[in-house]
Amino acid sequence: MTYLPDTNACITLLRRRNPSLMARWQAAKASEVVLCSVVVYELRHGAERSPNPTREHAKLDVFLAPFVSLPLRFITG
Repeated sequence: MTYLPDTNACITLLRRRNPSLMARWQAAKASEVVLCSVVVYELRHGAERSPNPTREHAKLDVFLAPFVSLPLRFITG
């Protein structure tokens, strides 16, 4: 199975606020999780706007490292 978490799910995971989501996340293999480049952008944007961007970007570096980020593609008819 492949998981594509949205920004809100990633934030919840980073804040460790939902035990059932944490359990599902830890049960998944890194190869089963892909991130959308828009989600990565939103997470980085949030880190940049935080009171301590350096610390938040470092947390994101660790969180994002194991996963593939899918590029944004526009399909035209």
